[in-house]
Amino acid sequence: MPRWLEEGLRDAWLGMLAAARRVLFTPARGRAVTVSEVSIIHQQRQHRFELFVDDEFAGFAEYHNAPGEVRAFTHTVVFDEFQGRGLANRLAAAALDSTRDSGLGVLPHCPMIRGFIAKRSEYLDLVPEARREEFGLGAQ
Repeated sequence: MPRWLEEGLRDAWLGMLAAARRVLFTPARGRAVTVSEVSIIHQQRQHRFELFVDDEFAGFAEYHNAPGEVRAFTHTVVFDEFQGRGLANRLAAAALDSTRDSGLGVLPHCPMIRGFIAKRSEYLDLVPEARREEFGLGAQ
């Protein structure tokens, strides 16, 4: 087989594989979903982390800077049309990882952020020890 034909077939095969990977079947929901590109951007001036799915604004996690080198997370939203994809968890993880990288602590006033931390002990150290009981995170 000529090399150009072999490369053309390989490229076609790889293209078909890529297309197949973009469409997944989710038996629990019984419908096909497409794999999307997710990005999370820290908008420091607006004091929030913004979630985008395929460049479409999909939600946010708001905070304010509090005394004592902490970010107080107050509200997290993932819009209805983006629910059920685990995006809130991805948003929370990105926001908390960024906060850790900035050397700041966290006050999880937002129920979503608080619940995320409660289920993942690797983030508990972000909440000041003296304030954990206040958020129901004391017995971790």
